[in-house]
Amino acid sequence: MTATPVLDAHREQLRGVFLEWLLEMEPDGVLDLGAGSGELVAALWDRGVEAEGIEAADEHVAEARALDRPVEPGSAERVDRPDDSAPWVVVRHVLHHLERPEEAVREALRVARDGVLIAEPMSRTA
Repeated sequence: MTATPVLDAHREQLRGVFLEWLLEMEPDGVLDLGAGSGELVAALWDRGVEAEGIEAADEHVAEARALDRPVEPGSAERVDRPDDSAPWVVVRHVLHHLERPEEAVREALRVARDGVLIAEPMSRTA
């Protein structure tokens, strides 16, 4: 399924709203679970926030690395990080892709020191 310009614009708008909401929390660091190719990670760095991502899809990790974005391969359902090791953890538009979304939420809460911010779309397919 190919995205349309309207859908792309809507996604960009949602990412901007999420970014602004996250920045209101004044994070000193962010771990993005399900980071895709690292668009949010890059936007955070542009705003002076250290950020890194974890992504399960190899093609997205490769794209992020090609763009010099700190995104590593891994699973949101099993994060290879110690407890309380990330100031903030974000999970944006990821849970509906997972077999065990509750595990990803549990992992986000375990790894986060200061807070977790989750955004999950409601969508319908026709």
